[in-house]
Amino acid sequence: MEQKRILFLVAVLLGIISVFTGFGAEITRVKASQVEVDWYGDCSYPKSPAHVLGLTSAATLLTAKIIMDTATGCSQWERTNQSPPNYNRNKALLLYITSW
Repeated sequence: MEQKRILFLVAVLLGIISVFTGFGAEITRVKASQVEVDWYGDCSYPKSPAHVLGLTSAATLLTAKIIMDTATGCSQWERTNQSPPNYNRNKALLLYITSW
């Protein structure tokens, strides 16, 4: 039981990291006013950390999702074709809804 609690705390921490890196990516994205067009019509974009922050946000969110699926036993339901206990099903459904 203690191990599951730690996994949930790690998943929540990863979710918080994902939120902040996603907001950081949105704040640092390249605006239209920053794009320069040369004489030939080619666009020149300045360097921005938005791409890396966005990928970091997606990766941490995916990791948190996998941790929650594993901790609640969702990944085992399809393999065994047995219905899980009702408590785990409700907890997994709640985590599914709140994770996306």
